[in-house]
Amino acid sequence: SPIALTGFETIRGLMVPQRADRSILMALKKRLEEADVIMSCTNCHRSWNTTAGRTSLQPTCSRCGAIKIAVVRRYNKKYLPLLSKKHRTTEENKEIRRLHKNASLVLSYGKYAVLALVGRGIGPDTAARILSRYNKLELSKSEEQEIKLLRDILKAELQYAKTRGFWDT
Repeated sequence: SPIALTGFETIRGLMVPQRADRSILMALKKRLEEADVIMSCTNCHRSWNTTAGRTSLQPTCSRCGAIKIAVVRRYNKKYLPLLSKKHRTTEENKEIRRLHKNASLVLSYGKYAVLALVGRGIGPDTAARILSRYNKLELSKSEEQEIKLLRDILKAELQYAKTRGFWDT
């Protein structure tokens, strides 16, 4: 029927190709690297703007030298003042835990965590699940490992696109 045909065409647009070819993965990498982010030191609370691609392999704070740096998309910058706030609500503490998990991923995986975290619909939990399959040293030395990481990020983005209608906002 015409209605079913429309549904299949919509779903087909969200399906991952059996083998996401190199050009798709390179376009994904370019988009991720060009994403604007705010890096924030969890120690001295200094924040700075950059793009994911300009992030060093192991980001550090230029003010205090700390290596636990959270990466936040610009639309979530409202959570950064919570880092220095003394008395927080339960909801604010939940966001602080997310920021610290985010910073722990950046501490462990560096730039690769930043790339995973800027993926659409990928938060600290999903990024941790993706990155747990990889070794940071292997990622930096092996292009094949980086391609696998990009493929996993693409799968997570597509899963989010399929299910975002069911998420609470």
